[in-house]
Amino acid sequence: MRQSKSSKKHSHRVRHTTSVVLVLLIISYVITILLLPLKPIYATNLASPVTASGQLSVVWPNSKQASIGVLGSGTLISNGSQLPTPTASIAKVVTALTVLKKYPLTVGQQGPTITINSSDVADYNSFVAQDGSVIKVVAGEQITEYQALQAMLLPSANNMADTLAIWAYGSTANYIVAANAYVKSLNMSTTIISDPSGFSPNTVSTSADLIKLGEAALSNQVVAQIVDQTSAILPVAGIVKNVDFYLGVDSLIGIKTGNTDQAGGCFLSAAKYDLGGGNSITVIGAVMNAPNLHQALIQTIPMLRSVKNQIVLKTLPAETAISTYKLPWGESINSVTKSSIAIPYLPQLPISYSNISNKVIPPKNIDTQVGSVSLGVGNDKNRTALVLNQNITKPSIFWRLTHPQYFI
Repeated sequence: MRQSKSSKKHSHRVRHTTSVVLVLLIISYVITILLLPLKPIYATNLASPVTASGQLSVVWPNSKQASIGVLGSGTLISNGSQLPTPTASIAKVVTALTVLKKYPLTVGQQGPTITINSSDVADYNSFVAQDGSVIKVVAGEQITEYQALQAMLLPSANNMADTLAIWAYGSTANYIVAANAYVKSLNMSTTIISDPSGFSPNTVSTSADLIKLGEAALSNQVVAQIVDQTSAILPVAGIVKNVDFYLGVDSLIGIKTGNTDQAGGCFLSAAKYDLGGGNSITVIGAVMNAPNLHQALIQTIPMLRSVKNQIVLKTLPAETAISTYKLPWGESINSVTKSSIAIPYLPQLPISYSNISNKVIPPKNIDTQVGSVSLGVGNDKNRTALVLNQNITKPSIFWRLTHPQYFI
């Protein structure tokens, strides 16, 4: 049966319209795909290029226990039983920090004035009778909070520890509650505070716990400043000396000595080693129950030296690949360190490594910053930018047209 002329015309119009629509759809698709931006491309992190390694070797002192740590990283290694033992005057660091928690100071401030009363004088006389370390006080004496902290930490005055604790907390009993809460907040799980001065053998800790106390002391700018002073001038006592006679030797910056019959010699020490290029590391040592204070002090020096001799610089060189961008059209482009960074390192010291690689949308030129990487140990961190090691170009038109799923 022959198709009528009108039917042929209609069929032709339909085919023509369909073709036009199809062409328009194709054109619309092509324009849309060519104009739409690519979806972001995310980096895949490569393995950390710097890792911890080695075993720390320490020349341990002749004491019942000792520990080594690093500011910001805690205890690295310990020697001895680590059973709680009397702290002696190292407990005064707890007193200083607990008082400053109640009445904080910043460097340069003297703080409130404390008036010495008859009870303070009686306390002074009591410690004199017991052959404890003291600083002379008189009734009516005016001493600032900062000066009182100096009196307690430098000549290690037991009576000033009591005066500060009672001034800040109203009574020794109240202070003891606050001090034990404070050491608990530092995760000093083996430490018990029974008095402000450490004269009581019931105030006990371990060398591993004392590393945590050392970190807290050095993190408080006022305490860190005082324990690094060789002397001070006080209202009644006049010039007082720091009983840490090794202060300044071999980079020592503190922290506190201790000595009683029950505790033996104790020394919580810290040394800051500057390695040049802005790199430094602060090593903390704790010696407990040495034969006497002199032995605790002199044997700390070879202990810290043995640690110092193992400090090295861990370096992350420039152009180290940190992450990679896998492009859907087949290429892989790396982000690399823009410059080298180095950190002081000790065996067994945890390394802090942080890589931030941002998403990218092509095109991007070589050397475009796409993130950053930081490397650190303890409180010391160094950072450098991450840049592309090649251009990230746009994909071909054909690839774009055949991979619509990669476009927003």
